[in-house]
Amino acid sequence: MYSTYGERPDGKPYSYLSFPLPIPECPGNKLIVFDDFTPSEVAALESLIASKEYKDLIASETTYYRAYWLATKLGRPEPGSLGLLLSAIWQVSPGAGESTVAQMSKSSLRRYQLMFVERVRRIGPGLQAKEQLWLTARAANAARQLGQFKEAEQLRARAERSLAYLPERGGWGTYLAKLKAVIARRDSGVEPLDMIPKQQIP
Repeated sequence: MYSTYGERPDGKPYSYLSFPLPIPECPGNKLIVFDDFTPSEVAALESLIASKEYKDLIASETTYYRAYWLATKLGRPEPGSLGLLLSAIWQVSPGAGESTVAQMSKSSLRRYQLMFVERVRRIGPGLQAKEQLWLTARAANAARQLGQFKEAEQLRARAERSLAYLPERGGWGTYLAKLKAVIARRDSGVEPLDMIPKQQIP
């Protein structure tokens, strides 16, 4: 049991627990158990985790990035695999007041964000509007943090258009309106003051 108190613009929850939550990893073969696997996926995983490429990832990448890599190789649906990549971004992203990224280098953060933006940009029209919305909104934020403000606004506007197809919009309308202002002032910060919950402001 745990509680969250809102979230950062990249979706990482504020909580007394550290996010993303730890993901199970086999101590022997280093398989990341990110989901239940079908028998055919188990067979595919045997060769994937034995490959040189995966062994190289063990030494250089986060657990959630390896989960994303495996999900992609297994042909899992885009929303699920990109959700894992977003969690990998959280793993290497500094929190408030931190001057360095604790687990991995800043280059990993940039690489993950670029990958996330590029994959979302390539997604076709087949996704449900709700999935299209959250992926595009998070990609807009990732582009903003990268300093790609024109790209960020294009993605943000695309996400905003998806709202018209949703009967339940949650807080996305407010999020996208605030993100528009942050992009307009060319703010690339992880936690812009006007985009974090009031209870998180010292």
